[in-house]
Amino acid sequence: MFEFQETVQITLPQVQGSMAKFSESDFRESHGLIVEIAAIHEGVTSNFNEYSASELANSVSSWFNPYPKPIILHHDAMQEPLGRVIGARMDQEADGTPYIKIQAAITDPEAIKKVMDKRYLTGSVGGKAQEAVCSICDTDWAAPRESAGPPCRHRRGRAYKGEIATIRMKNVEFKEYSFVNVPADSHSQVKSIKNAEE
Repeated sequence: MFEFQETVQITLPQVQGSMAKFSESDFRESHGLIVEIAAIHEGVTSNFNEYSASELANSVSSWFNPYPKPIILHHDAMQEPLGRVIGARMDQEADGTPYIKIQAAITDPEAIKKVMDKRYLTGSVGGKAQEAVCSICDTDWAAPRESAGPPCRHRRGRAYKGEIATIRMKNVEFKEYSFVNVPADSHSQVKSIKNAEE
């Protein structure tokens, strides 16, 4: 099994000061947002993981089977979810790039505010792949092996005879979507928002 999270971590300087106050009417328990999110696109992420449209299409049902996957922060599965995925399908960007669009119900009151004011805008998928194949030598990084260390000598992102090494993700099962500040798929973000009562 090859576990992955499509985010990039950077260290930011410590910033002191207060955020502008966000005023909104009181939330009732029935309030929530329905958001549509471009979760992951066909192509190569900045982590050099590669997703084909066919593999993404085959993985769509993993967003809601055997249970609706959580919407969380920074891939921290130990925290309460901000909401849950309620639907998923393949879609296309204006330029024709295929991607998985998820529909999620955001129910956490603080998360609702942060989605509305766009503090929670970009995100990252987390999941597992039954196969994770080196684009240079076809070694499966998810296959069981006896020795420690990398399965092959090729490093993601390095060029080998003019070809950039990637890991081709196959038989993917998504486990969560996280709001993150720096997504590895730079187009992974909230596409639309509506009140759950609309």
